[in-house]
Order: sequence, then C-alpha cells, then structure tokens
Amino acid sequence: MYRVQTSCEQSVKTIKKITTMKFIHIFFLLITGSVCISQTREISAEIIKVNGDTIKSNIRVEVNIFNKNLLKEQSITKAVKIVDTSGNKTKISAKDIKKLTFTDFNDSKRIFVSDGKSMREMIYENILKCYIYYTANPYDGSKVVQMEFYDEDGKRVTSPPFTTSTRTLKKAVKEKPELVEIIEKAPVVNNEIIRLVLKKYEDDYLMSKKTN
Repeated sequence: MYRVQTSCEQSVKTIKKITTMKFIHIFFLLITGSVCISQTREISAEIIKVNGDTIKSNIRVEVNIFNKNLLKEQSITKAVKIVDTSGNKTKISAKDIKKLTFTDFNDSKRIFVSDGKSMREMIYENILKCYIYYTANPYDGSKVVQMEFYDEDGKRVTSPPFTTSTRTLKKAVKEKPELVEIIEKAPVVNNEIIRLVLKKYEDDYLMSKKTN
C-alpha cells in the first residue's frame, strides 16, 4: 500500500513539472513573439539603382508594434519593397541599390547606401566616413546596431555588436582630447553629435594639412 501511494505522488509531481514547463515554454513564445511580430507602414522614398535608374515610390517598412513612428531599420537592409499606385509590390535587392533616401515618421531625413550586400545608414560621408549597420537579433528579433568609421587614411574602426556609439566614437577620435570631452559631456550621443564631432575632427585635419 505504501509503494502505491509513493508511485502516485511521484506521478502527480511529474505531471505538475511537465505542466509547469509547458506553461513556461508557451509564455516564452508569447513574449518573444510579441517582440518579433511587427506592423508595416508605407513611406515615400527615392531609390537610385546601381544601373543609374531612379525610382520615386512608396516603400513598405516595418515599424515598432508599440510605437508606429519608430522604424525597424533592419527591415530594409537586405531588400526594399516598393509599392506602386495600384498597390503592386516589387522587391529590389540591396545589391542592386546604390542609394535610398526618405524622411522617416519623425521627420528625420535618412540616407542608406549599399555595401554590395546590405544597406547601411550613412551618418557622415566626406574625408571621414561613418555608417550604421542594422541587423536583427536571432533570438528575439530586436534591433542590433553596429557602427563603422573610416578615418582620413581610409582605416576602418568598427564597433562590436551591442557596443554603445559613445565608446566607438571616442575610439575613433582618441587622438583629439577636446573632441573626446565633447562626447563625454553630451547627454546623448545621437547622429547630430556624431556629425558635429567628425566635422570638427575633419576641420582640424584639413587645417594641419595646410600648415604643413
């Protein structure tokens, strides 16, 4: 009799454990699903193709499900889906695009250029260059940002994924303490701060070239 009760208790515990594991699994799927699921909107854009053709059309982009004004840049890195006036959709691969320009839902002008395989956002492009790559986290679909700088000699400084723009920018201009100070004092290192710092760095470089 004692053995029968022990066996039953073990069975009940096993069932409870399996039920709990299933609940946790379903809960995890719901959470990750809510992150990965996205909504789409259309936005007016200009596309300059590698062959020289220019296309002015609406493109379909993914947006944050909680804030429809927040663009999911990783949705346009591999290909751009254009939508004509009849609602017909055509996908253009990143390798066929030279430049993509549009004003986002927060009235910010955005420029993306192709590296031959994927689209990257152009933050600054002159003697110095700065680009941002956007990819999707394979686990939850969230946005991963990677910055890439090119100095006056064409040397590349790339940030590891998940590295802050502050750290990467400081590394790129480490030879200019006064610029590092600007970065450290900035409340937020956004694209405007990046352009300001790189422009100052570039001006100092050009000035030193003239004096030499």
